[in-house]
Amino acid sequence: MLLFVVFTSLQALEITQEEKYALDKMSEDSLIISALFFQDKEEYFRSQKYFAYLYAKTLNREYLYKEVGSSIFSNIDTATNITKMEEFKKLYPDDLEPKRLLISLYINTQEYPKSKRVATELIEYSQTQSDLEFAANPYIYLQEYREAIKLLDRAYAIEFDETVLFRIVAILIVNEQNHQEAIKRLEAHKSMVESSGEVLKYLINLYASIDDSKNLLRVYTEYYLQNGLKEHRDNIVEIYIAVPDYQGAIEFLEKYADDAKSHETLFNLYKENQKYPKALEIAQKLYNEYQDPKWYAEMGIVTFEEAKDKKSKPMLQKVADYFEKAIGLGLNESIYLNYYGFTLIDEELNIERGIELIEKALKNEPTNAYYLDSLAWGYYKKKECNKAYEIIKKLIDDYGEFEDEIKVHFDQIKNCKNKG
Repeated sequence: MLLFVVFTSLQALEITQEEKYALDKMSEDSLIISALFFQDKEEYFRSQKYFAYLYAKTLNREYLYKEVGSSIFSNIDTATNITKMEEFKKLYPDDLEPKRLLISLYINTQEYPKSKRVATELIEYSQTQSDLEFAANPYIYLQEYREAIKLLDRAYAIEFDETVLFRIVAILIVNEQNHQEAIKRLEAHKSMVESSGEVLKYLINLYASIDDSKNLLRVYTEYYLQNGLKEHRDNIVEIYIAVPDYQGAIEFLEKYADDAKSHETLFNLYKENQKYPKALEIAQKLYNEYQDPKWYAEMGIVTFEEAKDKKSKPMLQKVADYFEKAIGLGLNESIYLNYYGFTLIDEELNIERGIELIEKALKNEPTNAYYLDSLAWGYYKKKECNKAYEIIKKLIDDYGEFEDEIKVHFDQIKNCKNKG
């Protein structure tokens, strides 16, 4: 039988006399190195030849198994190798390698029931993690997913290996669309074993797919604390805002904000949620740290928005002081120039100064509808109603419908012009 196997191996691989002569001159170690070299390069047909020759030379079954293993990838001589391994399985029932190879060979030829039969034999002899995991493959191809999971569960229970868990989870998600059981298994693993980031990433994706924002945020925060990457911190804040859970976003950033971007996000959340004292505090902190004059402008905005009495002269003066300090330090951002300019106009603190600032903003953004409205409002406050109407009428004609404040301005300016 062994001589037959040797003969068929060399014959099937068509090793020429010239090749055989060259191989005869090589030592066993050199042959092994060459075989492994071609295997690593995924040149399986060439590695197959070397292993076949090694087996013919030494009758060491390990070389035959290596040759058959290469044939699984080269798809050469598969039928013959199946016959060989079936014979070896009978000759050496305690040798597990023929069984393992047959499982793969039968899968390659899509003879899944035969592969399953051999898998059943394999686990009668071996209950190692790798063999139990390997024996699950035919069941997956046969779409017998519950049986596959049973074998994988046995493999997982040995060392709680994450790679086995991920195979189970993949079956549950892809083949059974059972997200809840997948989540349950991942959470159980996380509670029992110190988990890698991969477990958390799996859970993040699963919770996102079923719109479970509460658990998504819980697990994503764990993941962020594990790796400390700022992009994950920022993603978590975006999720809180999308939910929306602004208080959750604030509390998260109060713990983990540690750079200009995250502190600015926290400032905006304070401002938008009318937590003005905290907004002022952080704006001052940001100016002290980064010397950006916009933070004086933001302090002016917060001071005005916080005030219950919008006509308070001391408060308005404080607002003006903040903005003038910002402008003196080089602030030229149109949005701040317009805000301050409109406030000066609307509260009739300094209409000329307000118009000057808005015209400066319009140099940066000459078609901005809100800045043009502010300019028209400035001329209206100066009682120059025709000029104001000319600006706002063109604005309405060019852009159509606007929010209520601009409509109110248009009506008042139009009435002023008509009375004119």
